Amino acid sequence: MISSKLMLIAVGAGVATALPVSPEAVAVCGEKRTAPEGTIPLPEIPELAWGLLEDSNPGAHPEEYQKICTDKDKYHLVKNAGRGGFSDFAVGQCNDPSGCPVYRVFDKAPDHGRRLEASACGHSWSPLQDLQGVNGAAKTLSKYLKDVGVCPYQYAAHPSDDPPEQASGGNKGGYLMKCTLRASHDFAFGQTQSADCLKEDGTPYTLEATAALQISPVDFSVLSDCSWCEMMDFDREAADAPNVLRCVDDAWTPIDCSSN
Repeated sequence: MISSKLMLIAVGAGVATALPVSPEAVAVCGEKRTAPEGTIPLPEIPELAWGLLEDSNPGAHPEEYQKICTDKDKYHLVKNAGRGGFSDFAVGQCNDPSGCPVYRVFDKAPDHGRRLEASACGHSWSPLQDLQGVNGAAKTLSKYLKDVGVCPYQYAAHPSDDPPEQASGGNKGGYLMKCTLRASHDFAFGQTQSADCLKEDGTPYTLEATAALQISPVDFSVLSDCSWCEMMDFDREAADAPNVLRCVDDAWTPIDCSSN
């Protein structure tokens, strides 16, 4: 029996076409599932801009799909509860001819004289919808950080994990990076897993899992038109700003992430 569910695949020059999918035939990176998006609700996925890839339809760049499937430590960011990262996993392709915008919040200003800090050009990015509320207005910085499972001060240790997970520094934000994911290129993505955090006084707490999507591009070389700004009215002590998308003087500084 053919399912009525649709899957977006890349054909020709990377244009996606909708075809019926048999639930018995779908696999993503070798994992059998009933649909290429797995447990990610379709309404959460940008319908026209993102294509959904799977083993028999790896998109316009099959080598990128294979890279995502092979390098599990880098792209398969599905983790246990409390560890951050993804709670589920899918592989997408940017199907917008003008590219797909992605954003990243970080807390160290780039050094213009040297290679860009990893804290700015990192592997976890967000679509614009994650920075906006239900009415389309920009979120506060603290709301955005909570929704994507970012601990402002410190991520808690999990010494019983195999391998043990050490405590690590958090991200208070204050700076915003935006780039364009080039058309027809691939990325891994998933919903946000819960994260165990520590306050500055050592008090533990947990950021709950959310539906917010996180993106891991296949490579920095597929990002273009990158620029960064300092957030307006940023309160470092509170790790907050009233508008995560508003920049001081509306000033964006171009920078190259492709060499990282």
